Amino acid sequence: MPAPSNWRGPLLQHALSANKVTRKTLTQRARAVLGLVNRCAASNIPENATEKTNDTQETAALLRKVAGDAIVLMKNENGVLPLKKNKSVSTPLHRNSIPY
Repeated sequence: MPAPSNWRGPLLQHALSANKVTRKTLTQRARAVLGLVNRCAASNIPENATEKTNDTQETAALLRKVAGDAIVLMKNENGVLPLKKNKSVSTPLHRNSIPY
């Protein structure tokens, strides 16, 4: 695992005993990691395989579509755009406040 092992040993045991982490949460996280391992294994890509690209017209079209779908348009209400560098934002944006 890519992280210092001290997070998976005594500190986790302490968090469990202090009820900061539940066994249910630990089990869910372990299952999620094992699910990722199984999905990676199912790809049949060797562990130390060399990297390669799939640079085709179909891939480029898919990437353009995904990028286009990810664009967010902002409505310039009350003339707030463009944002000024020296002005701070007083109200955080919340996902629930965005009308869909």
